[in-house]
Amino acid sequence: TGLYQGTQRQNLAWLDRFTICEVCYPSADVEKSLLARRFPSLPESLCSTMVDYANEVRKLFMGEASTSNLTNAIEVTFSTRSLLRWGDLTVRFQPLAH
Repeated sequence: TGLYQGTQRQNLAWLDRFTICEVCYPSADVEKSLLARRFPSLPESLCSTMVDYANEVRKLFMGEASTSNLTNAIEVTFSTRSLLRWGDLTVRFQPLAH
């Protein structure tokens, strides 16, 4: 099934016309570095927590969670783009938290 409404599985004849390349998520260190470079005002500990959270969501999505009752519990993953957007929103709304 497709993850989004209105999407369908492609048939094999269509898929045979393409080369499929699997790209993994960047390592935690790379994502922490991306957050730190893009948002220098974020504390290092917060960047680390954000990346750890994103990786936990990814494990749940892939069914690799250590908690068996939550395996396959979510249908949406946490992309690096989403992580950077979260960092941006955190910086933008940080003054409101004070």
